[in-house]
Amino acid sequence: MYDLYGRLEQVQGVSRVLSRDVRQLEKLFGQPYPVEIDGGPAGVRRHYVRAAFALIEAVVEQHRVLLLELSEAHIVSLDQGIAKRLRKRQTLREKIQDVYGAAGSAFGQAIELDLKPLAEAKNVGDRLTHPKSYKECSVFLPDIDKVKKGEEWFRALNNRFVRAAKQHWEGHADWRVPQKYSKQYNTTVST
Repeated sequence: MYDLYGRLEQVQGVSRVLSRDVRQLEKLFGQPYPVEIDGGPAGVRRHYVRAAFALIEAVVEQHRVLLLELSEAHIVSLDQGIAKRLRKRQTLREKIQDVYGAAGSAFGQAIELDLKPLAEAKNVGDRLTHPKSYKECSVFLPDIDKVKKGEEWFRALNNRFVRAAKQHWEGHADWRVPQKYSKQYNTTVST
């Protein structure tokens, strides 16, 4: 049987490691008031924003790959148009819309997407990743709040994905993996 729980645990492992990085950086923010752009606390704040987006991007990518693997193993059905888009390079917003929209269909449970918290956080992340001036390297507390809200939003989305995947799998526990996937996932193949 395809080891969905093992794959989900791998994804959760990535999430735990990167989440730990985010939490450790939060502890190092320094003063709650504005800091010099090139000072240590401002650097930590920039690293925090980058770490939060590394977490989001890594987990979304893991979920994308998992959905494609489940589809290729004929465990879930993906619309061919969606599957094709999931194989292409996409912006983070497009990828999130396609991955979690496809997951909702594949797992038989709608996964609600209100992208506003992510969009606000992404504006901060984009500004810091591609600053056009020295001033754009600053990170103020409202910026940090937006990124925290975006990260919290994504954690909730990740939890909904994992719950939907597990519930779907439990309803189809008798499924078996085709031979070509059995070695990859250390599973047994029914004959």
